[in-house]
Amino acid sequence: MTLSELLLTLALSSVIFFAVEIEKWWKRRKS
Repeated sequence: MTLSELLLTLALSSVIFFAVEIEKWWKRRKS
């Protein structure tokens, strides 16, 4: 795996992680 592929994978997993956390927080805030 090249360095750019590694960085892309890390960036994607970070985005997915943050999206899940924000969605959880949003649901908790609304209820």
